[in-house]
Amino acid sequence: MLAVAAGLLLLVVIFALVLLSVGAWVRAAEARETLRAVQRRLAAIEKHLGLDRPRQVPTGEAVAIPGPAEGEPAAAETSLEERIALVWLARIGAGLLVVGAAVFLFYGPTGGGAGAGRLAVAGAAGVAALAFAEVSRRRARPLFNQVVLGLGTAVLAFAAVASAALYHLAPPWAALAGSAAVLAVGGALAVRHATEVPLVIPLAGALVAPALAWRGAPAPALFAWLLAVTAAPLAVAVWRAFPVAAWLAPLGGCAALAHWSWRSFDARPGGPHALLAARAVPLLFAAAFAALWIAAPARARSLGRAAVAPGKLLVAGLLLAHLPFAALVWDQPPLVTASAAALALLAVRLLPADEPWTLLPPLALSFFLLLGADHSRSPPLATFLPLAAWGTAYAWGLARHRLHGSLILSGVAGALFLVVAGELLAPFHWRAFGLVTVAWSFAYAWLAMKRRYSLLLAGTGLLAFFGLLGAALPLRDQGDHVLLALGGCWVLVHLGGLAYRIRSQRETPDWPHIVTASGTGVVYGALVLFLAPSEPLVRGALAATSGAAHVALGGMLLSRSPRWGNALQAVAVGLFAAAAMHVLPGAYSTLAWAGLATLLVWAGFRRRSGLLRALGLGLFGVIIARVAVWDLWQRPLQVGVLFSVGAALLFASWLYARLGGRLVAVLQERRGAPPGPPPPGPGPDPGRAAG
Repeated sequence: MLAVAAGLLLLVVIFALVLLSVGAWVRAAEARETLRAVQRRLAAIEKHLGLDRPRQVPTGEAVAIPGPAEGEPAAAETSLEERIALVWLARIGAGLLVVGAAVFLFYGPTGGGAGAGRLAVAGAAGVAALAFAEVSRRRARPLFNQVVLGLGTAVLAFAAVASAALYHLAPPWAALAGSAAVLAVGGALAVRHATEVPLVIPLAGALVAPALAWRGAPAPALFAWLLAVTAAPLAVAVWRAFPVAAWLAPLGGCAALAHWSWRSFDARPGGPHALLAARAVPLLFAAAFAALWIAAPARARSLGRAAVAPGKLLVAGLLLAHLPFAALVWDQPPLVTASAAALALLAVRLLPADEPWTLLPPLALSFFLLLGADHSRSPPLATFLPLAAWGTAYAWGLARHRLHGSLILSGVAGALFLVVAGELLAPFHWRAFGLVTVAWSFAYAWLAMKRRYSLLLAGTGLLAFFGLLGAALPLRDQGDHVLLALGGCWVLVHLGGLAYRIRSQRETPDWPHIVTASGTGVVYGALVLFLAPSEPLVRGALAATSGAAHVALGGMLLSRSPRWGNALQAVAVGLFAAAAMHVLPGAYSTLAWAGLATLLVWAGFRRRSGLLRALGLGLFGVIIARVAVWDLWQRPLQVGVLFSVGAALLFASWLYARLGGRLVAVLQERRGAPPGPPPPGPGPDPGRAAG
């Protein structure tokens, strides 16, 4: 009894609010008619007196009153009273009516045929609301009509679902047919009244109808239903520039597909979708949904429908298109990668080239999807080919713009590709990953030199080194000559690029390029330690070869940039010292270092190079430290090392004593002072001795 009383009280309150809203609307209509009559009389008086009525310059967007008589002046801006009556009272009243209708359908009269009676009352109320909105279309304000249209479509959409979900009076397919009919009527009314309210409400109802009224629907029927109830509203939304419907259709469709996947998709062994053939129908519909979500915003952009934000909607469509494929073939990495590659090509084709950052959301999402795929048992070649297409598409798409920032974004895309390629290839196919890394490094080195952006060259070179190092670490015990040769090709890419700019292009490269190219030759020594652990001759030969390349490059740069030319040759000294340490065991390498240091000091005087002399003295310092810490305690070679190093030190000192006059003259010339007499001492003239 208490529940019945509460229900009656609620209906009374709803009825009172409706009366208040209708009364406010009637009063507003009467006020508008009175104002129009006064304006017509004023216009007639002014015309009779021959007065020109001044026209008011509008300061904002006026709300037009539909259906004014010809020659009637424009209506004034909506007052606060009208806004309260038209917006808030109407919306609150409509919301309460919808709640009342739901309560009526849930807890209305019981007994034989009560369910059919409730549905009949709800349907009649919904149709009456739509008819009332249609009759008053030219007489009432658009805001009020929008509320009434939303009320009518909401009641009808709820009744269509309740016929199967609550009362079981209609089969599930009939309930869905009723929802489709309400959606069609709402779309027609949305176009006629130029408002998306009657389209959005039944669209939301149609999207949730299968989950409420037909949970066990066959997959093809469910997919066809979702495709139909999202495609038609999306077309209307693009045509009439309805922003809410344009965003609700793809987002709601994707949510409905996710609900089906969570409840029904089972790809585990023995499940209904364990075999790939059992997923053919869902995959076909996934392709259809992806095409719809991408084509609709692209069409909106071509039509200039700025109200729906077509650029952002297109990015959202590309993001949503990744999800069905990833959910259906998550255990098939080649198919996941192929879908990501196809969507990458579409993104590069459709998104504007002057806004490269719009490619970042689909790039990031596809990267995480590819990284989460199970690559342990996937065919490497079948997975890598679409993966290469995916990485190439995004890298090229981001590098299309001429700004340096786009090159950085392209490098980020390339880094993501290398990470996924490493997860795919590195655990089982080290050589293949090394080959991919070298080819990848060559591509970015070419791009960086073509666009004259050495920061990209340095970043990608460093990343390639870490990739090769990651491939070399598991092989540190047995080594691998193929991967060692691939690492050498990586060094040649960078040193050859530097030589090409110096020799063929006749340029003086900037310091990041020089440091990057030289750094590859130096860090290659770390790779050699892992890839040739028991072959000292190979390690020494490679270090000496890199040192010879530095000598040649330094010689090319001496005439244009003496500082960097000398720097490269200084690096060559270290590489030659490393080669001697690899080839000559123990104290023998100390003796080789002593000979190299002596040669550097002599060449420094010969070429008047303070850098070479400083390198020689620095190497002598290293030699002295090594003799004191290590070689002195190796008894079989103790005497020979002491004699040899001591003799080398004395010879270097004699060079300074014998040729020091030339050094003083050079310093005086650099300071601008006339050269003084040579220092006293026996012996021939230093210049003639040097000659």
